[in-house]
This record gives sequence, C-alpha cells and structure tokens, in this order.
Amino acid sequence: MGRHERNVGLLSGLVAEEMGCNPEDSRLIARAAALHDIGKASIDSAVLNKPGPLDAHEAELMRLHPLVGSIRLRSLPQTAQLALAADIALEHHEWWNGKGYPSGKSGSEISLAARITSICDVYAALREKRSYKHGLGHGSAMRKIMAGSGSQFDPDVVRAFVRCELQIEKALDARLARDLRR
Repeated sequence: MGRHERNVGLLSGLVAEEMGCNPEDSRLIARAAALHDIGKASIDSAVLNKPGPLDAHEAELMRLHPLVGSIRLRSLPQTAQLALAADIALEHHEWWNGKGYPSGKSGSEISLAARITSICDVYAALREKRSYKHGLGHGSAMRKIMAGSGSQFDPDVVRAFVRCELQIEKALDARLARDLRR
C-alpha cells in the first residue's frame, strides 16, 4: 500500500467520523478506503507514472481499475473490511450526478463509504506531487472540492469535509512533510 492510499484511508476515517459514523465504523472505512486503488496493481507502472496525457488505450486501462480492484478483493476470504473495500474500490469513481464510472451510479446508489473515499481520493491527489503535476496548496484543492459539490461529490459529504477541513489539512500536511524528509 502506497503513500496516497494511506493518506486516503486516514482522511476517509476523519470524514466518516464527522458524518456521524461511530468510531468503529470510521476505523473500518479508513482501513477499507486505503485499498481503493488496489486495481491499479494490474496496470503497467509506465502508464501509472506517465508524465503526459494518457492515450485512449491507456485511459481505458485506468478506467478499468475499479472493477479489477473489486474483483480482486472479492476473490479473497471475506471479512467486513474486505467486503467494504471491494465496494469502495468499485464505486470510488462514480459521481453524485451519475457521470462517473464504471457503472454510472448516482446519488445514494453509491455507498456512503465510497462517496467519502471519492472526495478524500481527489483531495489527496490534488495535494500530492505526481510525475505529471505539482501538488496544489490546501486552499486551491478545497476550491476544486467545493466546485464539485452536487456534481462529482455528494453535497452532504462536502459539507462534512469542510467542517473538518483544518483537521484534514493538518493531517495531510504532516504526512506530506514527512514524505519530503525521506
């Protein structure tokens, strides 16, 4: 499990708690959310780390990672964490307005855990430096998150995210700073 996945897990647990999930469920969501991108293990690292835009074939491979991850997780002996992780892996790129993938689910058809993970995944990805981009500051990332409320993201999850924004910023800043020292 990589840095990004651990960051998404941490943030997902914070948002779940802010949304009123009990501490045990918040920890379960945090652990399951950290497995959201396990389907990317089947994608060539040259595609994952490509510095420029993906071609059509590469983009299609990337769009398959939610399904591949869910299948991989469901093939393991099932626990509550793995069952939830399989749901999150499958749905974390679905959009509140139905324009996401792989199934075009919308609204509450998408599990709450996946709706939480989705926003945390995007925020963490925006903040992190990648081979193809610089990381954004907290304020710029928050503006993009808020702009996606009601289209990409569940407005209730966005409100919870904003309510615990300082906690999220501090948690991720600490991790990003630690990564820079390595």
